Amino acid sequence: MGQISPRRVNHLYGNPTFGLDALAGVEMTLLGLTVSVDYKPNVNIAGRKPWYQGQVGLSVRSVLVKGSEQNQLRRQKRRAKRKKYRKDNPAPIGDFIQRRKPTGKQ
Repeated sequence: MGQISPRRVNHLYGNPTFGLDALAGVEMTLLGLTVSVDYKPNVNIAGRKPWYQGQVGLSVRSVLVKGSEQNQLRRQKRRAKRKKYRKDNPAPIGDFIQRRKPTGKQ
């Protein structure tokens, strides 16, 4: 019978490594779904083998509220808040102008 060779295990934790990672992706929204595809290349310069490895990620998400609707609600809330603030804190110049306005009858 042949000899059984021992298997070699590469331990990656604790070994000093040096490399570069990057990330690129594309996202598109159609028919209430957002689909995105990402690619992450990994170039290992020292410490690990293989020297190049890539990963791909795919995600599909449902759109609950459109961006335009969300922006419209934000604007309405800001407008209401400004209106309330102006009502509670009149500007000094506006108060002065109101007191100095002629009444129309002289």
